[in-house]
Amino acid sequence: MKTCKTEVEAWKEGRPVTTVNVSGAAPAYENGCLRIMFAAIGEKLDFEGDESYWDDLVGSDPDTVFPNASRMCVDSGMTGAMWGFSVSAAVVFLRNGWEKAIELCPKDRLQTVSMLPLD
Repeated sequence: MKTCKTEVEAWKEGRPVTTVNVSGAAPAYENGCLRIMFAAIGEKLDFEGDESYWDDLVGSDPDTVFPNASRMCVDSGMTGAMWGFSVSAAVVFLRNGWEKAIELCPKDRLQTVSMLPLD
């Protein structure tokens, strides 16, 4: 069974992961969004599938919910739109669980990606 934890681990190891195209933009832009999305997911693995936790955060400042991913976004010069795409996708995966989130995605938005580990 694929979970947020298994997919974050695969992403960090450079193994292919099926995810959603979060921006619909050029590959470099998309890669930046995915890096932030996976960083945000990694911060909240304990709350995967906990709908009440995520419901309670509606209206919260995402910078305080995902402080490390927020700092990563600022430090790398990414735009507010990239932050918005990334955090929105992270919350969908975390709230629903990885497999259910993939099922909910339109099939033409799915993609298989991998990254080179950052050293």
